[in-house]
Parts: sequence; structure tokens; C-alpha cells
Amino acid sequence: MPPIPGGYFHRAVDLPGSSRVLRPKQPEPHDLAVTKLKRFHAKDRQDLQILCDSDDLDADRLSEVLDSAFAWAEKDDPDRERAAANLRRVIDYLEGRTRTL
Repeated sequence: MPPIPGGYFHRAVDLPGSSRVLRPKQPEPHDLAVTKLKRFHAKDRQDLQILCDSDDLDADRLSEVLDSAFAWAEKDDPDRERAAANLRRVIDYLEGRTRTL
């Protein structure tokens, strides 16, 4: 399971459509990005790069949202550590220190 940021549901936007049973929502860009940091496979990195290139992400906000996703995890939780290491790679890309994720 990907980490789910706290409060994500309130920030998500309803997707247009005539659905009467399901109410699909589009996550806020930072929430979506954080769900990709734990696994960080090639397609996750590609999605993250697209989000970064669209100028929808802010490094400080990403850190806050990641903290909320692991609010109940121990500081030395391996999943948290892996996601934090991958976040550093994303921030390096966002700030122009690397050319790829």
C-alpha cells in the first residue's frame, strides 16, 4: 500500500461525470506525489517527473505531506526512510540539481 497523506480526502477534487454510486476524486498534486515515493518504480518516477515539470509541486509542501502520510510510523520505519530518501531525489530534481529521477 502506498502511504496516504492525512487529510487527502478534503483536498481532493470531484471528477466530472454522472456517476451516481461512485464519487471519484482527483488527489491534490502533493498528495498524489507522496503516494509514489515508497515504491518509486520507473512508472512512479515518470509520474513524479511529470508532476515536477508541470510546476505543481513545492518542496516544502511535499515534505509536510510526506510527514502526514507517516504520522503513525516510527522514525526508523524502513518504508518511511525509503520514501524520505526518494523525496530527496525528487527535491533535487525540482530544484534543478539533477536532470532525471
